[in-house]
Amino acid sequence: MAAIHRAGFEVWLVGGAIRDFLAGFPPHDWDVATNAPSRRLMALFPKVVPIGIQHNTLQIHTGERTVEVNSFEGSGPEAIVRDLGRRDFTVNALAAAHPSGAILDPFGGRADLNAGILRAVGDADARFREDPLRTLRAGRFVSVFGWTIEAATFEALRRHAGRLRSTAVERIREELFKLLGGTNITAAFDCMHLGGVIPVILPEMPTACTEPGKGSDRCVYERLVACVQHAPNRLRLRLAALFQRIAEPAETGPGPEKSTLYPSETSERSAELAGKILFRLKAARKLTLPVVKLVEWQIPSQQQEWKDADIRRAMAAVGIDLVDDLLDLACADRLAAGAKASEMAAVQALRSRFEAQRKASPPLQLKDLAVSGHDLMRILGVPPGPLLGEVLAELHRVVIEDPTCNTFRDLIAHAQKKLLRMTSIGL
Repeated sequence: MAAIHRAGFEVWLVGGAIRDFLAGFPPHDWDVATNAPSRRLMALFPKVVPIGIQHNTLQIHTGERTVEVNSFEGSGPEAIVRDLGRRDFTVNALAAAHPSGAILDPFGGRADLNAGILRAVGDADARFREDPLRTLRAGRFVSVFGWTIEAATFEALRRHAGRLRSTAVERIREELFKLLGGTNITAAFDCMHLGGVIPVILPEMPTACTEPGKGSDRCVYERLVACVQHAPNRLRLRLAALFQRIAEPAETGPGPEKSTLYPSETSERSAELAGKILFRLKAARKLTLPVVKLVEWQIPSQQQEWKDADIRRAMAAVGIDLVDDLLDLACADRLAAGAKASEMAAVQALRSRFEAQRKASPPLQLKDLAVSGHDLMRILGVPPGPLLGEVLAELHRVVIEDPTCNTFRDLIAHAQKKLLRMTSIGL
């Protein structure tokens, strides 16, 4: 800002940074408005990216951060007020002048900020027509800040929610992920569902309850949202919480759970649906894969019946890196169902057992076996192909059941028995 000012131009800090600062949050997004033309800005700084040159918007990369700079025409207070008048909500239509630091607030943003009200700047219909993503952004602000959407703004939001279908999925994804990072998930989802936003961006989501229930009888929508609310604020975990029951029929609600470790029909269908949704949103593969795995391999409610081998199977299925997420998801789901203290204590006891197994470093993957495929081919003459894979899978099951069997001698003996059994039945 000092560099732009030295070049002879007006420059203002605008939007989110001021909002966050006044709301008591560390500023993250730095936006600047200036009457310096884009071509002059590109000459002033060594690293400038024209992210929206048709709208006179540039990204300037400094040594500390990235700053978005928008150029407006004219000079003086009238020009910056016109620029602020095109912003989404009054709490974002604030500007701080450089170098004085004086705050300009032409639309009552500070009063709305203090009152916890989210109000569109000027004509709400015009603001949402300009950028339909603002309908979802309103939900993000409800989630992050706990604000209430002003009535006229909410009605306009409902009228324009359908326009989100024309918005780039990458932009929708980023706003949704930011919403999931807030602390007021239930209020945000209820607003967005009532406003028609969730049915547009997540049509797979069950419909909201008309008569919300309590405990394990609550409808699928209510339980999913409550699970996200209770889940620790890690994106992949909250996504898993959002999708973990998404394939359950909304009208029947969660059914009885079994004690089996292996994925249920519902968890498999939910995992498949989660993968399709994240693919549609163009989420990164490194995020999608663990989310799908967490949804598929959920810990059932009767986990107290598990043996140590069951715990090792779970660790092998999801991977060591996802064990904490798996247990946190189980806690969140039980809290969402109104679990009793004894049920939560059972999950904590299971967490201790997982930790004990993790410290023991059992052989969990094929690469951890004391014999390799090359050993089986060399010593037992097993040909490469499906048969070799089947024998290795059998050895893996053996060591998961009893890690003390993971010795070269024992596994070769087990492999021989496996081959003899297969030969005797003609395989």
